[in-house]
Order: sequence, then structure tokens, then C-alpha cells
Amino acid sequence: MALTKLTRFCILFLLPPALSLAQETDTTSVSQLFSRLAPLDSVIVAALKFSPMLRLQDAVIKKNEYMVKRAKMSWTETINLQLGNQVGSYGNSTLNEINVGYQASLNLKLSIFELFGRSNKINIQKQEWLTSIHRKDDFELELRKNVIAQYNHLALTQRIIQIKNSAFQVTGIQKQMAERDFIAGEITVSELARVTEISANAESEFEIARMELQNAYAQLETLIGIKLSEIRMERQ
Repeated sequence: MALTKLTRFCILFLLPPALSLAQETDTTSVSQLFSRLAPLDSVIVAALKFSPMLRLQDAVIKKNEYMVKRAKMSWTETINLQLGNQVGSYGNSTLNEINVGYQASLNLKLSIFELFGRSNKINIQKQEWLTSIHRKDDFELELRKNVIAQYNHLALTQRIIQIKNSAFQVTGIQKQMAERDFIAGEITVSELARVTEISANAESEFEIARMELQNAYAQLETLIGIKLSEIRMERQ
């Protein structure tokens, strides 16, 4: 039985909406946002400068450097300084004279144990200081590897979303054309349902790709400790 035009309109009303102008603008803005990705070298330089992990390690190095200086001066902590004075009057009955006397004493005590153990303390602190420096070098190497891997992952998701976006746009147009053909009675409801399903799948894949892109973008920014947009601004 042939479908009336009213019936066809009712069927279209029950189907998912076609690609809207708002959706087109949204997909385009996503593509434009990530097309201005800073060069890899600039991202690595920013990571070495702003990485929270490296900043923390810098603080550890400074602390260990201070501990070396403190170990070198630790002998001063064992000094026991005593200062005393005494004032007295001394009479001389024979000469009928009075002499006033003043006595002062300074006692300095050092710990022999601390003096002999000072060298070992200094060496231990120096080793911890050098270890923290070498650890930072290892962190920098690992950071470079992670930034390169995450940057390439972001670039890949960017290319993928461009492909998904193109497919989303094309299937949206195909769906609009299929709806017009269905109203005109040129295609069956089965054909319309098939085109609608293809469009819905393309939209779903695009949304998944967009979420993956946003996650990759945020993960890279967390890794380097600065927003990628700020790196682009510094280059301008």
C-alpha cells in the first residue's frame, strides 16, 4: 500500500533529526581548535621548563644542596661556649689602699666525635645531592619520551577526527536528501531507515573521536604543565 504524504511526514518526525547548523559549526570549531598545534620541539622545551615533576625535583636538589652546606658547618653546632666574669675589691690594711680587680674566662669545648665524623656526613650529603641531580636527568629523558608519545597520539586523534568529521558531514547531507526523496515518494521507508542509521553511526563515531581528542589534549597539557595555547602565543 502506498504511503500518503502525511504519513511520510509523520515517519520523518519520528526519525532522529538531521544535521543542524549548530552541529556543523561545532564540528568545524573543533577541527580549527586543534589544527594550530604547536611544533613538537616547542612543546618539549615548554615541558622541560614547566613540568610539575621537574619543578619538584629542582626543589629536592636545592634541599640536598643546602644539606651539604649544613653538613660542612655542622661542627659549629657542637661548640660549647662558656663566658664568665668576676669583679672583686681587695683591701690592703697596711697601705690603707683599695684595689679593684676584674677577671674573665672563656671556655671552648668541641666534640671530637663530631669532628672526626664530619667528613663522612659531608660525603653522604654530597652523594644524595648528586643522586638527585642524576634523577632529574632521568626524569627529563622520561619526560621527553612521554611528551613525544602523547604529542603523536594527539596528532593522530586530530587526523582521525578530521576524517570522522568529513564522514559526519557527508552522511548528514545524504540523510537530508533521503528525507526529501522519501517525502517525494522516490525512496522507500527501508531505504530511508538505512541512510538514517548510517548517519547516526557516523555521528556516534565523530563524538567518540572528539572525546578522545579532548582527552589527549588535556593529558598533554597536564604532562607539560602549561596550556598548548600559551605555547602558541609565545611563538607569535
